[in-house]
Amino acid sequence: MEKPKKLVVSRGVRSLGLEPMLLQQLFRKAVSFYPKHHRVVFEPRDDDLTFVFNIGMRKLDVIRKELPEQVCILASDCGDHDLFKAVLSQEI
Repeated sequence: MEKPKKLVVSRGVRSLGLEPMLLQQLFRKAVSFYPKHHRVVFEPRDDDLTFVFNIGMRKLDVIRKELPEQVCILASDCGDHDLFKAVLSQEI
């Protein structure tokens, strides 16, 4: 049975004023890479949002949305649930 997922957004990420649909899209991508990868970095490049793994920083895909600043989603196993937290790089 799959564990419940708790999604948390830091104060810094909240202050970016991202569209809820974009934030959901970022969480879905991070969840899809878990548990193999516990950190997914979404890095803005020009007008595209490029997200990369923390392992080798390989470019994986491009999402056609604007992101004002780098956002990291950190995942962890909390026993009875999995926690996914969206933070700015300076909040790590």
